[in-house]
Amino acid sequence: MFLPIWLIPRPCTQKGSLGGARALVTYAGVLAVGVGDTVASIFGSIMGEIHWPETKKTFEGTMTSIFAQIISLALILTFDHEVDINHSYAWIWGSLSTVSLLEAYTTQIDNLLLPLYLLILLMA
Repeated sequence: MFLPIWLIPRPCTQKGSLGGARALVTYAGVLAVGVGDTVASIFGSIMGEIHWPETKKTFEGTMTSIFAQIISLALILTFDHEVDINHSYAWIWGSLSTVSLLEAYTTQIDNLLLPLYLLILLMA
């Protein structure tokens, strides 16, 4: 979860160099694993009925993961005034959705894979 912070520490970057979606790179681990993966696991196991093909993961878990990450993003934008994402809302929403779908279909260690994947998407 802390790997994006170790790779790109915000105090060490130049002011203004992390504009747009890049301003969220330090939050990639928290959004992907701390919020998304946790909520997907809880709600998917409790309320999940529709399973993704060939997996144990549920559609309900994935959708609540996306919703929880968007709520967390709104909280980050409210309380961290250094984050200014301008007009890249669609890219961020797509990145969060992609990471949530990756969590549903991955057979790898998702706690390592998801923050790095979100970091790469936000840096693009």
